[in-house]
Amino acid sequence: MDQVDSFINMAVRKSWDSWFESYGVIKDVDGIWRGNEQEVPLTANYLQNRISDVVTWCQERDLPVRILGLKPRQRGCSTFSTSGLYTEGNKKPISAAIIGAKGKQAKNLFKMVEQYSNGDKHNWGTTRNCKAENIEFQFADGQKTEIGILSAKEYDPGRSGTYQFVLATEVARWAEDGVANAGDVLSGLLKCVQLRAGSTVILETTAAGASGDFYDRWGDALEFEEYQRRHAAGDMVEGIFIRVFAPWFMFPELAHELTPAQQDKVNNTLNQVERYNSPDFGNESQMMAQFDLSLGQLSWRRYAIDNECKRDPRVFEQDYPSTWESAFLTSGNRRFSSAGIRHLRSLAKKHPCKWGVLDSHTRDPNAVNWRATDQGEGIIQQWEAPRVGYRYLITADVATGADQTQGKDPDCHSVFVIRAGGWINGRGWMRPAAVARIAAPCRWEVDLLGEWIRRLHRYYRGAMVVPEINNPGLALLQHLKLANVTVFRREVYDDFERRFVKQLGFQTTTKSKPMVIARLAKALREYDVEGEGFDIYDTHAIDELQSFIRKPDGKEQAMEGMHDDDVMALGIGLLTIDNAVAYSNKYQVRETHPDLMEIEEQNERRFSQFS
Repeated sequence: MDQVDSFINMAVRKSWDSWFESYGVIKDVDGIWRGNEQEVPLTANYLQNRISDVVTWCQERDLPVRILGLKPRQRGCSTFSTSGLYTEGNKKPISAAIIGAKGKQAKNLFKMVEQYSNGDKHNWGTTRNCKAENIEFQFADGQKTEIGILSAKEYDPGRSGTYQFVLATEVARWAEDGVANAGDVLSGLLKCVQLRAGSTVILETTAAGASGDFYDRWGDALEFEEYQRRHAAGDMVEGIFIRVFAPWFMFPELAHELTPAQQDKVNNTLNQVERYNSPDFGNESQMMAQFDLSLGQLSWRRYAIDNECKRDPRVFEQDYPSTWESAFLTSGNRRFSSAGIRHLRSLAKKHPCKWGVLDSHTRDPNAVNWRATDQGEGIIQQWEAPRVGYRYLITADVATGADQTQGKDPDCHSVFVIRAGGWINGRGWMRPAAVARIAAPCRWEVDLLGEWIRRLHRYYRGAMVVPEINNPGLALLQHLKLANVTVFRREVYDDFERRFVKQLGFQTTTKSKPMVIARLAKALREYDVEGEGFDIYDTHAIDELQSFIRKPDGKEQAMEGMHDDDVMALGIGLLTIDNAVAYSNKYQVRETHPDLMEIEEQNERRFSQFS
């Protein structure tokens, strides 16, 4: 009996799934209690086994455990990760944290650990008690494990702590759940976990679009098999995250048991209902062949699309992904085309930027020179140098207000140089492109912003400047007028004079904003259509485009915690691109700004009526 107990104790301490299946007690999604001394046994599923395999392999080699878990809905990723936290806390004294954005998320995981403690029949040699937001495991020698709850919405959560285990839930959705600077919050927390054997970090989430901190981390992470190969080759893999993903069809419960008649019915209706086909994988027959699906799995997929996924196969692919690529690209109600965003990301990889500054000319006060620098000194990012005969326009979206350029996650100014598209002999259609920008993030005072826009205006030989004039944009407009910069004029109806007049700058209104977004959306959607498209090489801007959404009420805006400064600047530039000015070798200096003259004349006529 002692040998049996010893064997069980060794197995439990070696792998998470051993304790989970032997002593864990849970209530599943159907409300059924499973596990030790329950009528229904508890068996680790495919996703849970993958997590356990990664942990065991790393611990056997004294490697820190770093896992990124991309999960389908309700398949036990959090359930198993908390059981692993409970197991590690009983094996040795650790300090651990559970963190989420929404209040209930972390607390629900905390309750799972408490539930494991209350139902555990294994003798760890520890005594356990639960406080309001902290669980303690007391060891015989007086040492203890502490597991606490953190909120991602706190300022720099966990800063004063040192942790050996961090479990972060729904990290890809922190931004939309109201966490400002979600990536910075997570990075700060991870600095509290030392990169050494015995430490564990699990970042688990459902997908929330192909952008943001989690998406970037996923791109830098390795598949488990690649991680093992690189370690065997002697590469330094410590600190690199390992991807853990499980497609929906690896879960046996996600399939219907069909009678022969029902199988015939499903088989006879393959490909006949459009909503059951996938935008990413084709029709039902193609999906069955690609993923080796049974008719029972296909039947369940139809049921889930109709009853859980708003009769939309893309929602199904978000909640129950077949591949991690499709999970990212279908999650979230993105305003701009996923295919268009993918195209832009491929362009960005092929077009690295050059960094530089614009220095005033020593002899000609109206001229500036480009001086290449490294990124640390650079103020301007340039992807394409100005070329004679090409037409350019400068567009500027100014931060909402002075108070918005301060604080934890402030708005930014966004300034781009847009090159107009055109038909080139022998080459066909050349798409318009964002060829330069003031580097992001830009939170300068408005007078300094005006000075650098003036330099861009000079460098691009008098390119038209289109400033968005809402709120602080009016202050920028004054600086541009004093600097004798050519400013875009919009046409508005003057109720007093009863005629259309020209006014400086672009004004964003409830009528003009949808036009800006629609024009940009069309260009990104029709990137492969002659006469359309818009090339953008800046990854900062592409990320903003990716995180721009349409809410259920129809409102178009950035996701919570994200920004749309670049989106608006690019959209305004594209909408007004017909005002782009041809670049030439000579720059014509105007003594008096014609726009300023016309504005002054209008004011004189108006006020003369009262004199």
